[in-house]
Amino acid sequence: MSCFSENLRKLRHKSGKTQKDVADYLKITDRGYRGYELGTREPDVEKINSLANYFDVPVDYLLGNGIYGQLQSVPKLKEVLATEIEKQLGADLLQSLLGGPLSAVDDVTFGKIADLLVEEIQICEDGSIVIQFKG
Repeated sequence: MSCFSENLRKLRHKSGKTQKDVADYLKITDRGYRGYELGTREPDVEKINSLANYFDVPVDYLLGNGIYGQLQSVPKLKEVLATEIEKQLGADLLQSLLGGPLSAVDDVTFGKIADLLVEEIQICEDGSIVIQFKG
């Protein structure tokens, strides 16, 4: 299953929508939409944008690009990034804004926050992670 298919399925389950609900929104058949989730069919750019709007997520999250792809492929990255971001901004400030620790927010929100603050992430061969913040 591709990142796209997996992310799409997770978003639909999280939203409580049925495959038919999303298919109707996209004006495609249930079978066509099911193909997206199974990874046997790929949507065009217009449908990808529509899906991102429907679920209120960045296109990069749907496709598993950028920070979102890195978060999915490196299990400890979210924990390491959360710790470093909390050091940069202050854990107390973030907890008051988010209503809890940064590491507890959903992956979409976490990715948006990280994308705003992080310039580059390098995952080294030895498993270490080097984070360069913006500005």
